[in-house]
Amino acid sequence: MKCVKHSAHTCSCGIATHILAALGSLAARVEGAAMSIGVIRVTFWGAIAMSLAAAVGRLFGIAV
Repeated sequence: MKCVKHSAHTCSCGIATHILAALGSLAARVEGAAMSIGVIRVTFWGAIAMSLAAAVGRLFGIAV
């Protein structure tokens, strides 16, 4: 069971990362910036935010 839960978590993080990349691309296109910079910026900081949220959840023993 633990393996299945882990792979579902990995899948959801992968989907979230792809959505962040798409939103970064859209934001860059709207503001007229280079899309690669927008994708990198939003994906990087989004991944940092997800990692910090996971770390705080693990620290307090909370899973959503």
